[in-house]
Amino acid sequence: MLVIGAIVRSINLGPSNDPREPYWSRRTKRKGWYAEDLESLLWTGTNLNALDGIGMALREHDIAYRVDCRDPRSAKVFVHPEDEASAREVLRGVLEGVPPPE
Repeated sequence: MLVIGAIVRSINLGPSNDPREPYWSRRTKRKGWYAEDLESLLWTGTNLNALDGIGMALREHDIAYRVDCRDPRSAKVFVHPEDEASAREVLRGVLEGVPPPE
């Protein structure tokens, strides 16, 4: 653990989240969005490694998402329509190795 003043933070060197779990950003909570508001389909696929990378990148850019895994062989990632354009840039960076514009 890293102790800074009265703040205690643990350092996690491995993946911090299950890629199938939803992510709610601070902005999402502030705007009062619900899971059903994340309706724009961003990605569909069967590669959980890609799903993990996509989730990490979306969290890094503070973009809320939810994952539908009803079919155990595939997953769908949904974002809010307001975040769709920036989420697509992030997705392109993950899948093609192109960083999103600053």
